[in-house]
Amino acid sequence: MTGNLRAEKVGRYLYLLALLLLLVEVVGFAATLRSGAPVGLQALHQPLVLLPAGALAFFLALLKGTRPGERSIFWMTLAVVVVVFPVGLVVLSSSADETGRHAAPGRADRELVVEKDRDFEPYVRIYVEQGSGFTARRWKVGAVSGDGLVGVEWDGPDRIKVTTVPGKEREVQLIELAPDGAPRTVVK
Repeated sequence: MTGNLRAEKVGRYLYLLALLLLLVEVVGFAATLRSGAPVGLQALHQPLVLLPAGALAFFLALLKGTRPGERSIFWMTLAVVVVVFPVGLVVLSSSADETGRHAAPGRADRELVVEKDRDFEPYVRIYVEQGSGFTARRWKVGAVSGDGLVGVEWDGPDRIKVTTVPGKEREVQLIELAPDGAPRTVVK
């Protein structure tokens, strides 16, 4: 009887661990969707680690924390969904490689960050980071087709120059930044 109660207690802790891992991933993913979110929260978005670990914890909790007579088709189906869902999210999640990071002229606390997606149709995402460490804020300046981007550079401490070739002619956009680093307009 004592072993069965201990197994149920371990199962509860594993359920809590699975929920915690899922919550951390959801917070990190939500932060990546919001322009101006703290970099520390965005760093929590680790779907290749957190989702499979949460699914494994949930599956182990299911096996460890239930009595053999209580394991029903419902629980096994739920376990399969919890394992398949994270795998689908990992496959669909877009990862990017940082291709450039440049400090603003005259401002050590502001950087221009350029990332290239590793999708089928590559996009280049442009950000401004202001601050340092986990409290730094990352503002989305825009996204451009990888083939259409000619260059991204600083045009002063509070302005970014983005050069694209959407058709046959070059197009230059100047993006003004607010004092907190937020762009006043975005790349179109």
